[in-house]
Order: sequence, then structure tokens, then C-alpha cells
Amino acid sequence: MEMRYIEFRELLEKNIVFSVKNIKNIIPDFHPQRLSDWVRKGYIKKLTKNYFVFSNIEMNEQLLFFIANRIYSPSYVSLETALSFYNIIPEGVYTILSVSTRKTKRFETEIGKFQYRKIKREFFSDYQLMEFNNFRYKIALPEKAVLDYVYFHNEIKSPEYFVQARFNAVELIDILNLKTFDNLSEKFRNSNVIKRINYFKEFLKDATS
Repeated sequence: MEMRYIEFRELLEKNIVFSVKNIKNIIPDFHPQRLSDWVRKGYIKKLTKNYFVFSNIEMNEQLLFFIANRIYSPSYVSLETALSFYNIIPEGVYTILSVSTRKTKRFETEIGKFQYRKIKREFFSDYQLMEFNNFRYKIALPEKAVLDYVYFHNEIKSPEYFVQARFNAVELIDILNLKTFDNLSEKFRNSNVIKRINYFKEFLKDATS
């Protein structure tokens, strides 16, 4: 006898985002074709080849961060998305940006866009676990979000860049731990990245003088 959606929902309702593997662990004889049927009927939404969410879940920013972590792992939210979350830049970011040790990837789904930039394994660190409504997600520390941004933006050629990019110096002074920033900066050995880090420091110094 085929499983009814309501039974499926009761068994999986604690899962914000679930995979075929998650389902098989709970319902060993589950037939994946049912997922296609329920997507077509609008009961669930397909995020990637392997991941799904229930259609009636109310989305918010932090839930999207959790989903970003889950559908492409290992990863953590960073770059402009984290900078916006910490109010370091004023603009909202419509694509959830993350870094990962896996290849660069992009997913466009019904609930939002998710993009992942590949970073070297030695730089995949210095994120924190944040809790929201009984789930936790990984997001870069403010200091690491800045460093990830500097790492990937090779167009940075002067301290003025950060003014034009509308970095909020007041918020940075309040939230950024300069000792932590300097310690994390020491991991980066590439001369061009070091130049960009120094441009950021000059920007911060000019803003506080």
C-alpha cells in the first residue's frame, strides 16, 4: 500500500530540509517516485537533486542560512550575505552566499538562490554556530566574513574601494575584534591578498582618525 502524504508529513515534520537518504533511514521501503508526485501537487518543494522542503514552511533569512548549509556541505554562510547580516554593508543580498571546500556551485530554487565559492581547505575555518528556533547554522565570524570577502575580490586596489562598497565603518568598529582579525589575517600568505587586507586596515584607520 502506497504511503499517504499526511503519514509522510507526520514522520518527517521535524526535518526542515530532508534528503532521500533521510527518508530511507526513517521509511526503509519508501518509493522515491512519491516525491515527484508530491512536488507536482505542490506539497513539497525540490531544492536540489537530493534535497526537499515542505511547501508550507514559512521562510526567513536564518532558515535560508540553515538550508544553505545543508544542501551543499561542508559550507558556511559568508561574503556579502554575512556582511549584510552583521550590518557591515547596508544592502540586502538576494542570493545566499557561502564558501565551501567543494567546487564552485550555484542552485536556483523556488525558495531562493544559493551560491558557493570554493576556498582552500586551510581557510575553511573561523565560523560560528548560531541558533534560531531550535536549529543551528554555520556563519562566518564578522572578522572572517571580511577576510573571505577580501580573499575573493581581487578588484580591491585601494582603501577607497571599501568606501565605494559602502562598508559601514561605525558598525565595523563596534563589531570587529581587531586582535582576532589580525590573528586570522596571518593565515593568508598570498602577497596580493595581503595587500587587499592592508587596504582594508587603512580604510578602517582612516575612518576612525
